[in-house]
Amino acid sequence: MRLDAIYLNAIKDELLTQISGSKIDKIMQPERDVIVLSLRGSGAQTDRLLICAGASDARVHLTEYKFINPKEPPMFCMLLRKHITGAKIIDITQPPHERILEIKLQTSSAIGIQTEKSLILELFGRRPNIILVDKDAVIIDCLRRISGEINNKRILLPGLKYHAPAPRDNENKTDIMHVLDNHSKNIDGKYQHENISRLLDELFTYKRQHERIKNRSTATLRTVKTVRKRIVRRLAAQQTDLKNTENKDKLRESGDIIMANLHTIKKGQELLIADDFYSTLGTQRKIELDNRKTPQQNAARYYKAYTKAKNAVNYLTEQIRAGGAELEYIESVIEQINRVETERDLNEIREELKQTGYIKHQKTQRPQKSKETKSSPMRFISSSGKQIFAGRNNLQNDRLTLKVSAKTDFWFHTQKIHGAHITVSCEGVSPDEQTIKEAASIAAYYSAARIDGKVPVDYTMVKNVRKPPRGRPGMVIYTDYKTILVTPDVKLVKQLLVHEGCTRA
Repeated sequence: MRLDAIYLNAIKDELLTQISGSKIDKIMQPERDVIVLSLRGSGAQTDRLLICAGASDARVHLTEYKFINPKEPPMFCMLLRKHITGAKIIDITQPPHERILEIKLQTSSAIGIQTEKSLILELFGRRPNIILVDKDAVIIDCLRRISGEINNKRILLPGLKYHAPAPRDNENKTDIMHVLDNHSKNIDGKYQHENISRLLDELFTYKRQHERIKNRSTATLRTVKTVRKRIVRRLAAQQTDLKNTENKDKLRESGDIIMANLHTIKKGQELLIADDFYSTLGTQRKIELDNRKTPQQNAARYYKAYTKAKNAVNYLTEQIRAGGAELEYIESVIEQINRVETERDLNEIREELKQTGYIKHQKTQRPQKSKETKSSPMRFISSSGKQIFAGRNNLQNDRLTLKVSAKTDFWFHTQKIHGAHITVSCEGVSPDEQTIKEAASIAAYYSAARIDGKVPVDYTMVKNVRKPPRGRPGMVIYTDYKTILVTPDVKLVKQLLVHEGCTRA
């Protein structure tokens, strides 16, 4: 969908209703061409205004998404913070039929004198722009500086007078007619909030965030899958070695037969054929000998091989058990990476992988204290009003299940399938049947069985869930549970989800 002049006019009307009179509380620039203004209205009301100057998705609208604030803000962001933090939005205007908005601001100078500045949003062409000007329309700075080498007809540089671009009547009439033809049943010159900001949030912000997270998670996913391949190869080799120890008792028996036939073995003999007193059929056994060793030394060689094989069984059994647990953990991480929704989710998974040693810390960089707060579990409200929580990653699963939830809360997890820990806040009262079905459906949706049909989900009280010795993040064992079969239901999940920040089902 193309964001043209009539859509921009509708957005302008919406913003005038929603944010006129609000003050700019915080400013961040999470991406090269995205500015987010946190606005403080009357009372406790807060809004986030997203301004995107992307070539393919230039737009401005209110957003429900919470973006990660970069540790080092870009220069343009720092300039905006200096000039318009605390500024009051007094008006929003649009030249007729143009994809340009001017957000007029009332602010104070360095010595406290009231003055006006404007953010001009040029949301057209291949190089959309965000321009900050003073009351005399002199450019303070812009997101994209345009010199004469780039465009000798229109220069945008600090200190120059801002001049609006020449009108493009034909192009904009086409845009307006296009929108009217396609939306005449939905609009009468204006749009409702749900049809604009939320629509643009879903069409553009969600898509861009999803693509950005997918690109960022590719390297992490590749690293984890490489670890998985290494574990699988190691387990296969250990299974082969363990299988080779199945005949270890034959080694001990061969030693016993040699000892019983010491008097018959000649010096330099390479093969002993003797009665096999371990055979119920009374057969003979052929035993290879080292012609450089004495009979006693040959027997000792077989006993030593038996002892080594017996020890190997214990060692390999333990290694295979540990390798299986490690593989289970890695599979759970892969499942979580495949469903990350925010950069914070991905960062927490990467931090978990650093803590567990699968990703190395950068030694060349000085350690910095991260200002990024830990994300909260996803929150849902059941049909009967019960709070349901879902962990986003293994570390959060541990916190949710073992530290945050009450012992009398109920815990849900897909049976033998990697997925999120789900808890229901019960306040000492067992959840009703509908809440159990809804919590189980959420557990099935946020699992590796998301696209399957009927999924078995186990549930029990939190007090019956515990961490196994040396258990990896997210790994638990539980008792006294029941099982319910449910179908992952995306509509139900979206319906019950409490929209907090950038959480999306």
